[in-house]
Amino acid sequence: MSVLSNQQVTDRTASHAAVVRDTVRRDELGPFYDRAFTQVLEVLSAQGHDPSGAAFGHYLGVPGETVTLEVGFEIPDPCTASGDVIPVELPAGKVAVASYFGAYDGLSQAWPEFAQWIVTQGQEPSENMLELYVTEPTGESDPSTLQTDLVWYLA
Repeated sequence: MSVLSNQQVTDRTASHAAVVRDTVRRDELGPFYDRAFTQVLEVLSAQGHDPSGAAFGHYLGVPGETVTLEVGFEIPDPCTASGDVIPVELPAGKVAVASYFGAYDGLSQAWPEFAQWIVTQGQEPSENMLELYVTEPTGESDPSTLQTDLVWYLA
């Protein structure tokens, strides 16, 4: 049974974002995300910006032992760099998108399934991927209800 739903190929417009970028080991991802989200929200608040979209992780290459990624929030207008927080533009382009519902540790199974779906559509995935965390987790969240939208830029 598929862990994905709502798969489609579409075009994505460019958007402004505030992020923390780093190369981290896989076992450091959780603490990195926590630190990055906290830093970005502090900078956005200090500069009078409100996030305009879901929190995200932008993978700048296929994860191996380490992964280079940007973690942050989309914003309507560019922010000013401060500390580890930098302004970036998430690129426009042809993408495949899908929704995943479940705990974050299941994402490692969702991406390979998504790659296979992309190939069956006659497309080729690039090394540029986004995870959009649509549902904000809380201490009371049922992990099966967490929605993460996967966005894979196409080559």
